[in-house]
Amino acid sequence: MDWYCKAAEQGHPRAQFNIGLLYDQGHGGVTQDHSKAFEWFLKSALQGYADSQAKVSLAYTNGAGVPNDNIKAMEWSVKAAENGHAERQHHMGAAYENGQGVPQSDSRSFEWYLKSADQGFAEAQDRVASAFEAGRGVPEDSVKAVEWYTKAADQGLPVAQFALGRVHELGLCGIPKDRSKAVGWYIKAAVQGYTEAQSVLREIYDLNTSDSDSDFALDMGTQFKVKEWIFEAADQGVVHAQCCMAYMYADGRGVETDNFKAFEWYLKAAEQGDEEAQRSVAYRYRYGIGIPESREKSVEWYLRLAQRGNEWALLHLKDMIEK
Repeated sequence: MDWYCKAAEQGHPRAQFNIGLLYDQGHGGVTQDHSKAFEWFLKSALQGYADSQAKVSLAYTNGAGVPNDNIKAMEWSVKAAENGHAERQHHMGAAYENGQGVPQSDSRSFEWYLKSADQGFAEAQDRVASAFEAGRGVPEDSVKAVEWYTKAADQGLPVAQFALGRVHELGLCGIPKDRSKAVGWYIKAAVQGYTEAQSVLREIYDLNTSDSDSDFALDMGTQFKVKEWIFEAADQGVVHAQCCMAYMYADGRGVETDNFKAFEWYLKAAEQGDEEAQRSVAYRYRYGIGIPESREKSVEWYLRLAQRGNEWALLHLKDMIEK
C-alpha cells in the first residue's frame, strides 16, 4: 500500500487504479470505502487509464461511492470502450443492441461486439456469432457464425457451447447433423449449470430411452456420456438430472425397476419446484407407488400444482373430493 501511495501521489494512473481496487474490495488491510475507491478511480480515469474509466462507469451505474448517474455512466463507458477496454466494448454492443442509453442500432452493436471479440472477450464472441447466424447488423454468414461460436465455446462460455450443441443437433449453419458432438457440447454447458443445456439433455435421455418412436438414437459411447452426466449431476442437486434418475428407476431403463428409488428422485426434483416431478409425487402418494399411500400428502402436492394453475391437478383434486 505504501509503494502504491507513493506512485499514486506522483500521478501514476495504474497505482491510482490499484489503490482504488483496494478500497473497492476492502483488501490489503484497507477498510472498504466506495467513496475513496471512486476518488482514486477518477484520478486515474482522467489520465485515460481504461480500466479506471470502466470502474468509474460502473460506479455511476451502481451508485457506488457516488450518486447514480446513467448519463455519466454511459459517457465513461464510451471513453473506456474507445480506449480499448474489451468488457466496456461488449457493454456498448449490448447497449446498442437493446437501445439502452443510446439509439437502437444493430450495425453499431455489431461493430462494438466485434471490437471486443477481436480481443478475445468470450461473451462478445458469442454475440458476434449470433449476429452472423441471424444476419443482425451484418450480412448472414453461417461459416463465420460457427467460427465465432467455437472461439467462445473453447473459452468455456456455456451459452456458446449450448449454441454449438444446437447447431450440431439440428444441422444448422451448413453443419451436418452430429448428435454425438451435440451432446458433447450440451454436457460442457450443463456441467457449468447452464439450465437450458440440462433441460435438453433430460429431453434427449427421455427420447433415447423411452419406448416412443423417436428417431433420436445415440451410439453407445454417447449414451454412456449422458448417463455419466446424469449420475454426477443428480447427486449435485441438478433437477433435470434428478428427473432422469426417476425415469430410470421407474421404467427400468438400464437398471432394475425400483419404484422406491424412483419416488426418492421424483421427490428431490419436486422439492426444487419441477412441475412434472410434483405431478409424479402427488400421483404416487395417491396410489401408493413406491411409498405408502397417503391421501393427505397427495392432496398437499396436488394443491401446490393447482396454485400454479395446473389443470391436471385440479381434475385430480376434484376426483378425490367426489370420492
